[in-house]
Amino acid sequence: MSKIYHTETQEDFNALMKELEEKGYVWFGGNKPTQRLDFWKFLSKEMCIQVDNNKSLTFCDSNYYQSRGFEIIEYRDPKKEEQK
Repeated sequence: MSKIYHTETQEDFNALMKELEEKGYVWFGGNKPTQRLDFWKFLSKEMCIQVDNNKSLTFCDSNYYQSRGFEIIEYRDPKKEEQK
């Protein structure tokens, strides 16, 4: 089953991409997650990443996933959370 992550900031997105790359995930086009950090700018605060069991990643805006009843997990950069 897919997991859907929402990233509020570019920093959060970058941290999630690094974590997913370490776990062997790739974007739908075959790129490593950290090779496409520019994807966040397409949707910015509405960015959601779909993480599939087959280790592939796709993205769409949060409204897409909300309208289809997906649970959206708020992802925050763990380093940023430690500083609080």
